[in-house]
Amino acid sequence: MKNKATLILAVISAKIGYQQQEEVLKLAKRFDPTNERTIGIVTHTDTLQRNSEQENILIELVRNQKAQLKLGWHALWNGASQDRYTSEDLCNKKEMVCFRNGAWATLPTCCVGLGALQVRLNRAIFDCMKQYIPDMAGNVEKTISENKAKLEKLGPSRTTIQEKRAYLLGVGSKCERIMAQALNGMYSDGFFTSEAHSGAHDFRKLRSVIRELNDDFAEAIELRGAHRIIIIDSDAGFQNKEAFKREDNPYLDGWKPVFITSRGVEIPGHINQRLVEDLFRIHSKPWEDLVRRHVMTVGEAVEHFVHLLFEYLVDDQVLSALSHSILSPALNKMKDTLSEKLQELTAFMKQGHPQLLGRTYLTQIQKSQSKRQFQDLRRRLGLPLSPNENPSTKTISLGELMRATSSPESPSTQFSAAEIIDQMQAYYDLAIVIFMNNVANLAIENCLLQPLEGIFTSASVVNMDDQHIEDLATEPTAVREQRERLSYQLEKLRTGLSILKSYDIPQSRREGLNIFPELERHCRSKT
Repeated sequence: MKNKATLILAVISAKIGYQQQEEVLKLAKRFDPTNERTIGIVTHTDTLQRNSEQENILIELVRNQKAQLKLGWHALWNGASQDRYTSEDLCNKKEMVCFRNGAWATLPTCCVGLGALQVRLNRAIFDCMKQYIPDMAGNVEKTISENKAKLEKLGPSRTTIQEKRAYLLGVGSKCERIMAQALNGMYSDGFFTSEAHSGAHDFRKLRSVIRELNDDFAEAIELRGAHRIIIIDSDAGFQNKEAFKREDNPYLDGWKPVFITSRGVEIPGHINQRLVEDLFRIHSKPWEDLVRRHVMTVGEAVEHFVHLLFEYLVDDQVLSALSHSILSPALNKMKDTLSEKLQELTAFMKQGHPQLLGRTYLTQIQKSQSKRQFQDLRRRLGLPLSPNENPSTKTISLGELMRATSSPESPSTQFSAAEIIDQMQAYYDLAIVIFMNNVANLAIENCLLQPLEGIFTSASVVNMDDQHIEDLATEPTAVREQRERLSYQLEKLRTGLSILKSYDIPQSRREGLNIFPELERHCRSKT
């Protein structure tokens, strides 16, 4: 009764006083407050005494004067119990004869008798439902699509070894195609547009997920890759960079920068190159933890993607067999290779002598020295140390400039410390870029993503022996029964969709159509 696409039949029996049955109308009104989809039906009018008060009340009711309903009321003459064995046509004739006598003859013929009720119900149901037919057709189409996807996942019936191998070849071919799209960021297969999965990421779009995680890692290692932030007079550049970090970066959760100053670092004499190396190793200490966290996160994303893909391609039985014998071992091997590669990429941070070839390193040292000297000059001239502050309002005389540039140098110990930091920072700035690119390309791409292309292919199925094929593709009785059930349901749904679409006809053609023959037969049998 809650369903607005249905009719409510409020049945009043003439055997019982009308007042005792008013609860029927109250219940109908509870679910149909505007009385738009309720038809009132008075049964057993043959039991009424002619010209009695009860008969007059019920005739007034059928005239829609006492309890008004937009679809009106209808009266039925049930006849004697022995009439149930009489033919339907004869019963209808007897009923209409009774309604043409006495006070009942004053009622319109469309409001009395079983035949007229069948016509009214057909039209009323269609008028009630026609506004919902597009939605109903849409729901049926959706269910058809879901059933087709389930059947496709089950695959054709497979009893022989040839059928089982053919099934796995089809799975391998689809896997290759979808995997290539996922790795290339070209999401055209239906796998990528099926019902979305919950979570922060749509793991099916693997390339997008990896790119976003790599961006998070790059931002995090740039901001928190240094063990401590070394400040020379001012580090407004880092402050500005830190202020614009993305709030949803998982690698920056709970992190706060630690600042130290180079002043007070007492290193007498000339620069010791080993000291630069040691300082770099301390400075880059957070890299290893960050990169391990990153590759672990990427590994989980890849594993989740693989599970979603094979969940889409095969049924639960085959998924379990594939996971045990192929997918899990392959993923574990990829993780082991990735771990070995990380050890190789981080080894230079723990031992040996870090090397950077070419002029880039020297150029970077000169940039660091120029920046420090420029900051020192600004400080001596009394200019703002932050580059965001505008110094154009201050005029500097030639004498002030000469005094600033000719003032005594910093103490040798402080100068040596600054030189060491310049060299370390230059090496750090170059090494961190190389490290990030090596992690993305040599580790994640080469060890984790590229092997995915061959995790399960048609070529690997061709090379399987018969026993392995049996272990993977043998279907249990429950799967065969499910395929038969889905096929049956799909056939019925397609028939239903065809019928629903046939109802979308011009109003002029609807008149007189027996739209719901099943309902008519149901009404005849029940009444």
